[in-house]
Amino acid sequence: MSNKTLLNKLQVNQFRGLEDIEINLGTNISIICGKNGTAKSTILGLIAQIFSFDTNYATGKKLQHKDEEGNLVDYRTITGKTFTSQFREHFRLSKHFDLPGQLDCNYTLYDALIGTEINTLSLTMTNTAGRDFRTVVRGNVATEHTNNTSRNVTHPVIYLSLKRLIPLPERAKYDTKSVAYLNENQKEFIQLSNSILGKRSNSKFTATSGTVESAVAHNDKYDHESVSVGEDNCGQIVLALMSFKKLSEELGDVYKGGILLIDEVDAGLFPAAQKNLINTLMTYSEKYKIQVIMTSHSPLMIEEVKALSSFPKQKNKFKVLYLTNTYGKVKIDENIGWEEILADLKIETLVDSATNKLPSVNVYFEDKEASDFFAALVTSKQYKFLNKFDDVNNGSEFYKALMGKNIPEFCLKSLVVFDADVSQLTKHKNAIKLPGTLPPDQLIFDFLYKLPPNDEFWHNEIRYTKEVFLKASSEILDRLELNDEPSDEYNLALLLKRDIDNGNKRIRELFKSLYKSSDMQRMLKKVATNPFRYYLSCNPLVKQKFISDMNSKLEFILINGYQIEVSYVKVALGND
Repeated sequence: MSNKTLLNKLQVNQFRGLEDIEINLGTNISIICGKNGTAKSTILGLIAQIFSFDTNYATGKKLQHKDEEGNLVDYRTITGKTFTSQFREHFRLSKHFDLPGQLDCNYTLYDALIGTEINTLSLTMTNTAGRDFRTVVRGNVATEHTNNTSRNVTHPVIYLSLKRLIPLPERAKYDTKSVAYLNENQKEFIQLSNSILGKRSNSKFTATSGTVESAVAHNDKYDHESVSVGEDNCGQIVLALMSFKKLSEELGDVYKGGILLIDEVDAGLFPAAQKNLINTLMTYSEKYKIQVIMTSHSPLMIEEVKALSSFPKQKNKFKVLYLTNTYGKVKIDENIGWEEILADLKIETLVDSATNKLPSVNVYFEDKEASDFFAALVTSKQYKFLNKFDDVNNGSEFYKALMGKNIPEFCLKSLVVFDADVSQLTKHKNAIKLPGTLPPDQLIFDFLYKLPPNDEFWHNEIRYTKEVFLKASSEILDRLELNDEPSDEYNLALLLKRDIDNGNKRIRELFKSLYKSSDMQRMLKKVATNPFRYYLSCNPLVKQKFISDMNSKLEFILINGYQIEVSYVKVALGND
């Protein structure tokens, strides 16, 4: 039995511009996106309406606790708000167009507080004579403490809407205040804010009240009066996350998670902050059982969540829900590709092939061995627009010297691939190191030397067996005083360091000679027998990390070196 309440599905049968829309939500993060006028914010409002947080129907008791003075009080957020979102925060009803019977929604959820799956819940709108319209929840389940099935689900909700994210000068009231919990946890608030905004200098915070309840991190050089709207918006999101943490501490085992609804989550945040925010939401949603549901127009945030959902084990955790009215009525698409999303948002046709719009990026290596290893690592999409200079062999110091002189070809427009043992490359954003700690020829020797004689690799069509390998490696084995099988103490890097420190630099040539031998070259030419590819099949995370790093490097080169639009770059690299 899960200890987290989850809203699994919302079926909007009818409400305003929505008709027969099924919305399947992620357990951790869902991002609802689409052009203006596709009812994204409406969906957040429909979600909020079925929840309240005042009674635990598993016990029949009010959800209250004693304050410092011993009085029973409701549980509240850090800023003193209830964990409920009111109807008026989402909707302004029209007496001419929003008529009774024209709101019809069904919900499927798991209520962890009472340990029950509920698939009969509905939301409708009534109009009693002399009273304003009101929404009614029906189809909840009875418990031993209540027979009322027309009640909200007990679950805490925080809603942050765009109208709350008002620029500071436009706020009618903007005062400082003291918040006890925030004072006690100021380090966490500042660290979270700095992490999202990519800052290190903020060491103080100020809580504010007035038109908007918020808090901001700042430093000695400026205060809450001088922060940007993005910094203030970040503070509100951090406060919401910490409010759920606070509630989990207060409730203990009774805490079953919460729902955080954010309208226009990217408002005021620059791209890097948007990406950092996704990472923060991932962490807190998992740790404090928060189901985050948000709307956005940000291509970057949409792409980030879509990338997370592409992993099989995470497809239920992360959802991209794309709403479009391109063909008339609003429709939802959960399986739409990034390229299609981009075209719809821009109201453009699909790009024939993003790679056709990209220049050929030159790739430089230290030697042929590095080029061979690189070829085994990269994906076919990356390979299409890479121009490999296999026959240009220059040492690492040569390339570092050119990059240090800010020559555009070598610091902005090309990818420079270094061996794994090269250091001091962090400042060069177009440079990448091959995996491991050894140069490619030494890595292959080390990998094959440690393979047992009965490993499937040795069962190949040219009978390149462990014995053949050992015979070809005899000079290396003799030089390093190695037996046919590695000992428990075997460490090639340490052996090489000792040998080179003794002035025997020729050992490097022995590895190159083994690599260039005719038998090794025959093995390298075919995918089935290529030792680099076999090494990567045995170490899949190595390739996965390199591809991720490679994408980042290529994005930098194409966007900054060739001024290609970021969206086309992402499509070309397969980030769709």
